[in-house]
Amino acid sequence: MVRIAYVINYIVKNGPSSVVLNLINNLDKAEYDISLITLFDGNDSEVVSTMKNNGVAVYECKTLNRMKCLLGQGKEFADVVEKGHFDILHTHGIIPDILSSHLHTATKRITTLHNNMYEDYLDSYGYAKSRAFIALHLSALKKLDKCVCCSKSVYDVMKQHLPNALFIRNGIEPAQ
Repeated sequence: MVRIAYVINYIVKNGPSSVVLNLINNLDKAEYDISLITLFDGNDSEVVSTMKNNGVAVYECKTLNRMKCLLGQGKEFADVVEKGHFDILHTHGIIPDILSSHLHTATKRITTLHNNMYEDYLDSYGYAKSRAFIALHLSALKKLDKCVCCSKSVYDVMKQHLPNALFIRNGIEPAQ
């Protein structure tokens, strides 16, 4: 059985969380031992409860500080990963990517890139902060095994900077 842990800042019912939930819900539980690691407060308790009821181990880190995490200091996260003995660590977002890149582990580390950081970070943080965040993020991404872009357009930007990038078109949730 393959032990896989998905890592995200917090789990809710939108955006990158939807991608994580879709991945988790569509894995064969007979082949995969699935865990979810969240880094900060803000989890939707209903989503967490549903995950646990569906056999997903949920680790909710409580002591992490965003600024320290950006600098790669996330002892609680490192401890969870070490104790989990995961085969695959699948991160989503700048902070999970940075924390994953600082681990000294044989665990395969992949990430999903949900946006074009060159545009989105500039819009969100302004010029100076966006340049710093892009540099930090790119440095982290280069240390991971694979960087999966959610769209061809994101891939077209990132392939210039990341030799470990590939893309899979972001799916949509089928109508029920």
